[in-house]
Amino acid sequence: MLEDLCNYLSESVSGIDVLGLGTGRTVKAIISCLHERGSLKGKRLIVSSVDTELALAELGYSVTNLSSRPQLYIDGFDVFLEDRFALIKGGGGAMTREKVLAHNSARRIYVGDSSKARSLKSFSLPVEVLWFALSAVLDELKGKGFEPSVRVGQGKMGPVVSDNGNPIIDITVQRERLEELVRLLDSIPGVVEHGYFGRELLNEVILYDEKSFTVRRRD
Repeated sequence: MLEDLCNYLSESVSGIDVLGLGTGRTVKAIISCLHERGSLKGKRLIVSSVDTELALAELGYSVTNLSSRPQLYIDGFDVFLEDRFALIKGGGGAMTREKVLAHNSARRIYVGDSSKARSLKSFSLPVEVLWFALSAVLDELKGKGFEPSVRVGQGKMGPVVSDNGNPIIDITVQRERLEELVRLLDSIPGVVEHGYFGRELLNEVILYDEKSFTVRRRD
């Protein structure tokens, strides 16, 4: 990760007592750079996944729960929708806990490669669903003209399961139908959470490349 970006993030967490951390490769790189600068010492850390908890444990840190609200939440993202100042998240299947942390944090910073700021005609939206409702949710989405599929992975047979014990589905959606899909998902019983993070959950989005980074702030 860029030295200047690491310095910026280190300054951002300075004076923070309770820090929330998301999930993914970018978050692990951020943890590494903050650890090297001693910027995580003495902080209460709340994380969105077992994967991040294990990464911190390897460095000697323990995590706590949401009995205290994070003053800052740092995470990565899959797609930055610049026109909406919104994100698509959930490639790692942790979007439910990530959204809980983002909602309960005073400030949120998301970091990602500048190539993730895309003007795509279509993309995949991850959704966590109760096992009991899986078939019904798939049928309802197909009935509305969407293309859901149950996410499968390597190392086991069957669907990918979140840390909450629920299956993940991915829905291919055309850009112009995104808002319609989000409203539909919010109305379907059995949908636990989805990976659309609206502007109300964002304060800063940091885009970086090999040479520099830029900070986009919510109006």
